[in-house]
Amino acid sequence: RYGIYAPTNNYNLRAILVDDQAAIDELEEINLRFVRRIYNLFYRPWIVFGLLRRLTPAMQEKDKVKIEAGLDRKGVFSHAPAMVFVVGHKWIAHSEASAHYALYNMILYAQAQGVGSTISGGGKLALGSNKAAHEVLGLEKGESILAILLLGYPAVRFRNKVNGKAMPAVWAGGP
Repeated sequence: RYGIYAPTNNYNLRAILVDDQAAIDELEEINLRFVRRIYNLFYRPWIVFGLLRRLTPAMQEKDKVKIEAGLDRKGVFSHAPAMVFVVGHKWIAHSEASAHYALYNMILYAQAQGVGSTISGGGKLALGSNKAAHEVLGLEKGESILAILLLGYPAVRFRNKVNGKAMPAVWAGGP
């Protein structure tokens, strides 16, 4: 409900909620196959990984270790009891940004209720062009996955006030 209050350029976005464990497991398996493929192409061959590290300084050995740790275990999606997919036609200007604004509103409401959530950028990459994922979600012709929210980490409680380091603030025109 709260996603609709976000500013948008795409007035035909819709949310698909998935809480069926079998569907989440199927999406998880599609995601794992994608991650394994990326690993085997770019991270596993030492010569390719070495070349990419030289061309892309941001790519580090720790990235390879993280991917290797997740190759054989599920958990990216299956730890979340529910997922929210914001879908729509990506050819409409700023559709992806509009989808993320909608997710942001959902995240704020979830946090106010004490429910943890996280955006899945990698999941969008893995599932975005996968026909099997589109079938699981029941996407209509021409629709794209624009944003994904993993929802429901009930053990995490958020406070309305952030403790710790504060952002510096000054009044304009004042001392």
